[in-house]
Amino acid sequence: MTPVFLPRRTKFAKQFTDRHLRFTKKFLRFHEPMLLTRPLCSNSKPLIHECWKCGTDLDPVGQQYFCDCGVVQPPKLCRDFFCMMGMKVDFDVNVPDLKKQFTTLQRNLHPDKFTQKSETEKEFSLQQSSTVNKAYSTLLKPLSRALYMLELKGIFIEESNISAEPKFLMEILEINEELAEADSLEAVEDIRTTNQKVMDDITASLSVAFRNGDLEEAKILISKLKYYANIEDKVKELRQLYAHNL
Repeated sequence: MTPVFLPRRTKFAKQFTDRHLRFTKKFLRFHEPMLLTRPLCSNSKPLIHECWKCGTDLDPVGQQYFCDCGVVQPPKLCRDFFCMMGMKVDFDVNVPDLKKQFTTLQRNLHPDKFTQKSETEKEFSLQQSSTVNKAYSTLLKPLSRALYMLELKGIFIEESNISAEPKFLMEILEINEELAEADSLEAVEDIRTTNQKVMDDITASLSVAFRNGDLEEAKILISKLKYYANIEDKVKELRQLYAHNL
């Protein structure tokens, strides 16, 4: 077979392209965690599936934190918080399992365990630990979990976009007035109990909405839950105030 000789410019272009691709891959491997503060979606695959240290192909689920060679891996793009905590995307989270997984991950990824490691491993352990904290706090509460599930679908609920019926707003106003007039810890506790029951009912309805894929209903329920969550925060402040004065 007659050898094919590429023109000098073509050879140079190919060499440049190869070097550029190698550089891009290396750049993404080390700087990928800094390019995004949250996963983009729940279905996309991570850009890189190999260990940054030894180059071994990684299982994106079973080896998302450590390679078999023992080094900690950087957080990956397009990996949702549910996957990070070893769970499927589902509004009905098993909270005890979530807490157990969080404790295990933090024990293995805490930066204090990497004080004698390389600077790269120190940085990756810090990033992983921080991301696990964010995943845990997001999935722990029904409101933040529901908001996150909508975000995975590309739906964002801003404060300015929250609208409610006048009757509902009057109910919220009355509860706030009751809080303002509460003159004892017992009165605050009564409001807290009632408010918690309403939040539990909304959470149950949210579960049904997500199970049925009714995102419009989920948006309405989340908007209502936000109001009651604000009341819950005010109740906590009053409880602390009364407890401090006892």
